[in-house]
Amino acid sequence: MSAAKTVALSDVAVIEREIIDSTAIKTGTLYVGLENIESGGRFVGVRPVDAGELASSKFAFTPQHLLYGKLRPYLAKIARPDFEGICSTDILPVLPGPDLDRSYLAWLLLAPEMVALANSRATGANLPRLSPTALAELRIPLPPRGLRRSWTRRTRCGPSAAPPSPNSTPSPNPSSSTCSATPPRTRRGGR
Repeated sequence: MSAAKTVALSDVAVIEREIIDSTAIKTGTLYVGLENIESGGRFVGVRPVDAGELASSKFAFTPQHLLYGKLRPYLAKIARPDFEGICSTDILPVLPGPDLDRSYLAWLLLAPEMVALANSRATGANLPRLSPTALAELRIPLPPRGLRRSWTRRTRCGPSAAPPSPNSTPSPNPSSSTCSATPPRTRRGGR
């Protein structure tokens, strides 16, 4: 079995920062602020806004995006919307490319090791922020495509396990509906 390769996030996803001017926001548009994403990715209190209600520009996102809270990255405010809308500019909409499943990416970025890595690259003493460039440069393990597909078909919920190291692969059989699957260690010698 081949081992995972490590790639920069920017090699397999795009951080899309499509600015929506506050004057272009229509009544009924769903708005997500950092306060609407709990640590670990659950949405709370997302609501439609009225035209003119929000004073500043926002980013647009779709159900294909992953929303990454860049302010205080140790809070792990990383979520997968099943709706389109707009979000605070303290949230980065990440669009996975064809070689990366959104659920797999969420699982990776929510892993404690990746949260710690992102936090170590944040700047600012009082309100640390992870820049879009620093997020794009994060190195992530990317197992062979067949293993990623197998894993993501079986795990469509919030991640809680550590990401696979370059010498391991994601488990195709999560142990519970909370996706607490731990990647098995790769056997030495291809056995």
